[in-house]
Amino acid sequence: MLVTPMFRVSRIHGLPMVHLNGELDSYRSPSVKEHLFKLIENGDHDLILNLNEVRFVDSSGLEALVAVHLRTLGHGGILRVLCPNRVIWRVFEITGLQRVFPVYREEMALAASLDPK
Repeated sequence: MLVTPMFRVSRIHGLPMVHLNGELDSYRSPSVKEHLFKLIENGDHDLILNLNEVRFVDSSGLEALVAVHLRTLGHGGILRVLCPNRVIWRVFEITGLQRVFPVYREEMALAASLDPK
């Protein structure tokens, strides 16, 4: 497991799940985006972001998520977001981003979406 001060990466159904923590703001977003781009360039075209421990997201954080989403699409992949935090979930609702890429409130729903039927 890769561990960095801002996030750690585990695997679920063979896909990388990036567990972010703290704030996804103008200070942290560039390094998060860079790290996620590296995962994509190294062959992990399907990504899962776990925002369970994120307590704040600003517009630069949202921009980073959209950029990562576009990069995954460009490589034939998909970005999925796990967001059980009600406050952060509300940001996705207000901006409509849950219609741009899949955002899940519960880990079971996310896992069900990964399970080949």
